Amino acid sequence: FLPQALSFLQRHTEVAGVGGRVVELNLDSLEYRARNEKPAAHRRTGEVDRLDGGGLYRRRAIESVGHFSNRNLHSYEEFELAVRLRLAGWTLWRLAEDAVTHRGHETPPYQLLARRWRNGYVWGLGELLRASLAHPRQRWLVLQLKETRLYLGVLAGWLLMAGVAMAPWDWPAKLAGGALLAGTPLAVMAWRKRSWRRGLYALTSWNLHAAGLLRGLLRRPKNPAARIDSRVLHEGDASGTPADAGPAPASAPATDASS
Repeated sequence: FLPQALSFLQRHTEVAGVGGRVVELNLDSLEYRARNEKPAAHRRTGEVDRLDGGGLYRRRAIESVGHFSNRNLHSYEEFELAVRLRLAGWTLWRLAEDAVTHRGHETPPYQLLARRWRNGYVWGLGELLRASLAHPRQRWLVLQLKETRLYLGVLAGWLLMAGVAMAPWDWPAKLAGGALLAGTPLAVMAWRKRSWRRGLYALTSWNLHAAGLLRGLLRRPKNPAARIDSRVLHEGDASGTPADAGPAPASAPATDASS
């Protein structure tokens, strides 16, 4: 993949980054099986809006947008970088070559969801949305994400549920209204997924990610271009070369084509 990616970058100077096919090895997980069965548009060959799973980037392109990775994000790092690159006039491309083999989590699905809350992964979309609030063009692209609209729709459903709970109705009517609001999405997803088990998992995941969006949106961000704090543990190494005593720069590529 790397020689072909380098050649592509040399021949297409308008391209900021090149990716390839991401080969999923764990097809036992509900999540990764669904991802493999119906690849997202940005996982297909051709011009894409992000390079999820990794890519080879042109250093000049990265320097033109200020920094490589936004330190505030627990996820959506590739998309956030891609937004800045695309708004600066660069494009991204995915080649029809295997570039990455990915063995996804083998944790049971509901344990994986709980883990993603604990490590902050599900906060990423809210953090991304918060980072885009001061930039109208970035905010527009974030709001166009399918999952942004989906999770905002889930939050709207929560408001409807709260409205039913506070309505001046008797308890049987409230319970019936709540059951209808909760049961309809489950029935629809079970029909679409052809499985109650997979439908329930999808619905649970949506609600967790909707809560994560709120959590990330409320999280106070740091300056994404600020240097990362560091502490020197030892001066010099075995060859006598002194260590850099200053703070390390935020993630920055080291060569013209960086992965």
